[in-house]
Amino acid sequence: ETARRAACQSNLRQLGLAVSMYADETGFFPALRHRDTSVHQFVTYGWQAQLLPFVSGSTAVFKCPSTSPDFAWPTNRSNLGFPFPYNIG
Repeated sequence: ETARRAACQSNLRQLGLAVSMYADETGFFPALRHRDTSVHQFVTYGWQAQLLPFVSGSTAVFKCPSTSPDFAWPTNRSNLGFPFPYNIG
């Protein structure tokens, strides 16, 4: 349990740094949702997607190791064909 707690704290630290780097680069904090009209007019990403470039593209930082094993990032694509969760279509 101690190792899982340390890993979770490390993930939180990485997320904090990612938010800080995002804010430094863009001048504002990530929005709850971001509409990406360059992909499709109805594609919306959550704040997690906005932070991915700042966490080496790894979704592992969004999951605490102590989280139950039934939690998983969706692997199915949206009906518009986009793989990342929180896109709407």
